[in-house]
Amino acid sequence: MHNAVFEKRQDKTGIWFIKEERYVEWKIGSKSFLWLYGSAGCGKTFLSSTIIDDVWLTCQTNPKSAMAYFYFTDKQQPEFLVRSMIIQFSARYKNTPAALVKLHEQCQSDRRQPSTKDLMATLHLILEGFDHVYIVLDALDECAERAKLLDLIEEIITWKLERLHVLATGRRERVFLERLEPRASDSFDIQELIREDIRIYVQEKLRSQFINKKWLSKVQDAVENRLIENADGMFQWVALQLDALENCRNRDEIVEMLKSLPETLDATYDRILSKINKSDAKYAAQVLQFVAFAARPVTIEEVADVIAMNGDTRRRDQGLEDIMEILDICGSLVTFSSSRVLTLAHFTVKEYLISERIRCSTASQYRCDGELANTFIAEICLVYLLQSHKHNLGDRFPLTFYAAEFWMVHAKNGNFASLQGIIVDMLQPKSTGFLMWIKLHNPEDRFCSGHPTCTPLYYVALTGFSEAVQLLLKHKANVNVQGGFYGNALQAASLGGHEAVVQLLLKHKADVNVQGGFYGNALQAASWGGHEAIVQLLLEHKADVNVQGDFCGNALQVASLGGHEAIVQLLLEYKADVNVQGGFCGNALQAASWGGHEAIVQLLLDTKLMSMCRGVNMAMPCKLLHQEVMKLLFSCC
Repeated sequence: MHNAVFEKRQDKTGIWFIKEERYVEWKIGSKSFLWLYGSAGCGKTFLSSTIIDDVWLTCQTNPKSAMAYFYFTDKQQPEFLVRSMIIQFSARYKNTPAALVKLHEQCQSDRRQPSTKDLMATLHLILEGFDHVYIVLDALDECAERAKLLDLIEEIITWKLERLHVLATGRRERVFLERLEPRASDSFDIQELIREDIRIYVQEKLRSQFINKKWLSKVQDAVENRLIENADGMFQWVALQLDALENCRNRDEIVEMLKSLPETLDATYDRILSKINKSDAKYAAQVLQFVAFAARPVTIEEVADVIAMNGDTRRRDQGLEDIMEILDICGSLVTFSSSRVLTLAHFTVKEYLISERIRCSTASQYRCDGELANTFIAEICLVYLLQSHKHNLGDRFPLTFYAAEFWMVHAKNGNFASLQGIIVDMLQPKSTGFLMWIKLHNPEDRFCSGHPTCTPLYYVALTGFSEAVQLLLKHKANVNVQGGFYGNALQAASLGGHEAVVQLLLKHKADVNVQGGFYGNALQAASWGGHEAIVQLLLEHKADVNVQGDFCGNALQVASLGGHEAIVQLLLEYKADVNVQGGFCGNALQAASWGGHEAIVQLLLDTKLMSMCRGVNMAMPCKLLHQEVMKLLFSCC
């Protein structure tokens, strides 16, 4: 992303900011947080790019300084930020940070992905290895999960890192006014200060973009002055007008266009959409819909496969002879990268397409509805998987891989009622679509592929797709089939914290005490995952609180090891035996001690059902036990 922004940025853009006293103070100050805000399209991302380059140079002169940056889009989740920062900061170490090695070993042992809590704790430990830490975050307003993102930023700011420097950009919306600005050591509106950057941008574009139009020099000053005068600090507006001017064939056309420049981004987008040829309108609508609502950035080949459906998702048409025509059809609304990824030209394009404002415009036919778009994409994905026996899974059908990974994401966000028929076809044990899905994107393990080891019900329960679970149960799916890494559908849903799915399975007579799978049974899986509501639900349905597994021991032991105090309390209320032996840690007290969970150790000791330290292995190496836990244990002996 940074390289793509750098390629578009003019050389001297943002230099004025690098010389700002407040920016210099941010770089050297103690626990500094700088908040830069401005309206949509004002060039915040270009400025972020300049800042990133400057901070990178600073860090090169000091090996104990490190920087991480992140450009947000609507397709990125807050967790992606944490993962990206861990990767970037770890790269500054000579060897892999010990905290990251430990996290990897834990997750590999448990066959799970790290939680956000795990990732944040690891990031904190990694950052402690630097003298100066710089974090640059661009376009916070483009992140869909803003509340979760702000929680993470606020947590990072509270860490005891004296030389932590955070800089963030975004629009000055209420959520940022209330939660970010009070925490910022400095903040200011960049829109009024960016006029010179726009002038540089216009001059360079006129020079490079219109190099073959010698006659343009006679009106260049007029173009430059008019664009800067009307820009109102909006880079995106200027860029779109320059694209439109490029199509002018003579001075008279340019003069006429300058007289009728659209005043706003909305009006500009409306003009671009209205000029799309009627014969291309269907293609344009499908491209914009898919690119706007795709679960990840998509290639132009994947987009071409979508429009090849020719409006009929049950058959594949020939589509465009030249897929690069997509760029001609959509014009300035999309951008095409060197990696062949097609994206909307700016976040404001999607905002306009989904807005109520477009309803009243001449481009109303291009309005996008989230539910309809996801339904459209989900059906295309499902058709591709169901017809995959016809495919050569290579260059000719590139959408197949996207379909395998994201069909369920779109189905969950689409109109499920209209998708029921094709989902039933998909989720048959021997259907081509089901087999291809598991082969290309096994939800048990993102790194695992191959043949299914259990029924379709098991896999949709694992992913928490409650509507699909209900549909399969309605079609008489066997709720108690054993198989898969997690044993059965109930255990898989319990581990994932999918309460609605657990309720459905129990309602259809799922055996709550059946043994099998990595975690032994559903109660142990829910206890391991820390899902209190599901533990309560299973206990109410007569789950055996003291049943023993192999590696995990029992529910009380795994909850104690995981530090889930509320679940430990709940299990004790249901008469869990604190003294029972077994499992990796031996018993619940040793599990809590191993994990360093003092409150749980105290809770277990306070039950008075345990003889003084009975079963506690005092031969366990002291270095494996936390100091406060050791004191507590010895005080009870």
